[in-house]
Amino acid sequence: MDEIDIKLINLLKENSRLNYSELANLLKLSRQTVKTRIERLEKEGIIRKYTIKLSPELGSKGSAMMIVSTDNPERIKEIKEVTEINKIAGKKFLIRLRISDLNRLAQHIRA
Repeated sequence: MDEIDIKLINLLKENSRLNYSELANLLKLSRQTVKTRIERLEKEGIIRKYTIKLSPELGSKGSAMMIVSTDNPERIKEIKEVTEINKIAGKKFLIRLRISDLNRLAQHIRA
């Protein structure tokens, strides 16, 4: 991997929707050279997938992590704001929640 590959990767990290022609113009390379480099980076597993980054404003303002203790871990899955559940030990779980405001977080703490 050389300096051009790094520049190419950085451009794709910023906007994975850039096409070969746009990337070629930005890097001052031919379209075919960019295409060949991307195909090589994909084949080598350096680029594994193209994805999107959602705006955090889509229904939530942030996230919070909590340690909870429960005899019924299935109940945690019923909380719609829970995005991640990790068992720590015994009855203790580390959970991540997407929250819209601190009042909503306080509701979960009291529950």
